[in-house]
Amino acid sequence: MIEIRHRHTGRVLLRLETDTLCGMDLCQAELSGASLHRARLCDTKLRKARLVRADLQDADLRFADLSDARLMEADLRGADLRDASLFGARLMEADLEGANLAGARIGCADLTDADLSVANLRGVSLGHTYLHNTDLTEADLQRADLQAADLRAAQMEGVILRGAYYGRHTQWPEGFDPAQHGLVRMGRE
Repeated sequence: MIEIRHRHTGRVLLRLETDTLCGMDLCQAELSGASLHRARLCDTKLRKARLVRADLQDADLRFADLSDARLMEADLRGADLRDASLFGARLMEADLEGANLAGARIGCADLTDADLSVANLRGVSLGHTYLHNTDLTEADLQRADLQAADLRAAQMEGVILRGAYYGRHTQWPEGFDPAQHGLVRMGRE
């Protein structure tokens, strides 16, 4: 049996008659404040789950479906989110420092004020994603899809963007020149 507890109060949020969370269906689960530090949640269905302020530091979320999940202020530092779906997820003020999101699908998500510093975002789809005031310092966005992404006021010191592509609706921080960073423009001029 697995018990998921609140990270501060210790209160049981969810009790499951299983020995693993991998592959579980936890869609729409209320797990706000949950302590899931280093949890194995690979291929878990967390669509529309509420994980506000949850501790998911160093969690294994490979191939997890977090579409439309609420992850505001969640701690995802060092989490493995390779090939996960975060389409439409709300990650405002989430901490994803050093997280591995290679190949993840994050389109139409909101990452306002999130920390993605030193994160691996290679090949990530960030189309139509709101990244306003997001910390992308030293993040690796090689071959990422930035079409129609809103990067206004994003912190982009040392960000790696070689081969990433963007479109005419991509919005950049003031003074940012995509041509100087090896980006590829898609679509017509």
